[in-house]
Amino acid sequence: MLDVSTSTVSPGLGGTASAFKDMTEFAACAVESFGRQIGPRRVRVAAIEFATSAQSLFGFERSEEHTSELQSQIGS
Repeated sequence: MLDVSTSTVSPGLGGTASAFKDMTEFAACAVESFGRQIGPRRVRVAAIEFATSAQSLFGFERSEEHTSELQSQIGS
């Protein structure tokens, strides 16, 4: 779950300019750490982003795809 609301990147609201990049890098590293364990009968991953509403980046059905593609979907 990635928070893309203005408050995460606006210094005036307590955020930082690099917050979104930091979140996506963290998520990509988490996916990478599972490596070959990701699959339909193994670890499954999904990602959504939210601000005023939520949007799916990819769902659990895509968990069997190659780790690097999942990372690119996250934004790393």
